Amino acid sequence: MTPRAARKPKPAASITQNAVAAAPAAISAEASSAETPTLDNSRWHALFEPILSEAQTRLGEAADIVKISDLQVIPMPNGSLSVAEVSKHIGFPVHRTYFITDVPAGQGRGGHGHRNLRQCFVCLKGTVNLVITQGEHTQSVRLGASPQAAVVGPGCWRDLNNFSDGAVVFVMASEEYDEADYIRERSDFVAWQRGETAIKAVPYLDLTRLADEMGPELELTIRRVIKSGRYIGGGEVDRFEGAFATYCGADRMVGVGNGLDALSLTLRAWGVGPGDEVIVPAHTFIATALAVDAVGATPILVDVEPDTALIDVAKVAKAITPRTRALVPVHLYGHPADMDGLRAVTSGRNIPILEDAAQAHGALYKGQ
Repeated sequence: MTPRAARKPKPAASITQNAVAAAPAAISAEASSAETPTLDNSRWHALFEPILSEAQTRLGEAADIVKISDLQVIPMPNGSLSVAEVSKHIGFPVHRTYFITDVPAGQGRGGHGHRNLRQCFVCLKGTVNLVITQGEHTQSVRLGASPQAAVVGPGCWRDLNNFSDGAVVFVMASEEYDEADYIRERSDFVAWQRGETAIKAVPYLDLTRLADEMGPELELTIRRVIKSGRYIGGGEVDRFEGAFATYCGADRMVGVGNGLDALSLTLRAWGVGPGDEVIVPAHTFIATALAVDAVGATPILVDVEPDTALIDVAKVAKAITPRTRALVPVHLYGHPADMDGLRAVTSGRNIPILEDAAQAHGALYKGQ
């Protein structure tokens, strides 16, 4: 899709004029002018830094691909206690553990890669070399000299070698055993990292990608929610709302269940209902039109531009009738719709604009 360079700024105005709806919904403040629509990666990284750390590593932006954590050591008269906690040292929920023992001195275990698995290595006795490769970066650490944990993220080639005599290595993994996650041959791993692996099928809607990329973080967050006993609102939601509002440049935002709720709740707040018409693009996810139907109004489908797949301003102008109560353009594939053109055709008509940004989080309209 080709975004237009001639469009002026203003991503959204107040709720009485324009609103931006996402999942969760966010109402953003008015902004000043700039150039073409882009994705503000710096703000995105700042908001989701913990989740994006592995992705940054893959792009060569992170210096360390092995996170070393010093374990808590509690000296006691009858021996020392070394502690590794998920929140402080490991960083992911542990679903599988195993020990590596009886490796001859000076030898290794051989290497393999993992697509999504995360691991934490602790040398309980003796010493061992842990060598991790990701892309063009390789990092080697010697474990066992001090009580430490070495945490390795997904998408890495792992190699344990140069075991000392009698060394014992304890490994914690984020998932139970799954042979499909292993890459046994180094050449196959290199091809996979370069994206050279043949794609045999493309699923229509692959929701497992989210679990693969963010599953451990989401699992820990769900656990915190369960332990808090707050299933509606609560600290996790408060923190997300504040962070997402900052990311969007808004004074505040309200999290809702999904994009459909974001749209329908805003339409209800505007008093849109039976007998009213709401203009929506014909090319969008079904929730855009369902939100209109949910409040009892009639969705009026308008075709999109062939070069952007975004709602066609000229056809919007022709679709406006005395019953038109709102316009819902969709910012699709990260590309904002022609907001200047849409404001021009609705100017003076008392037709508020509700911007559906569920498929364009982080997109900017001419730099704003």
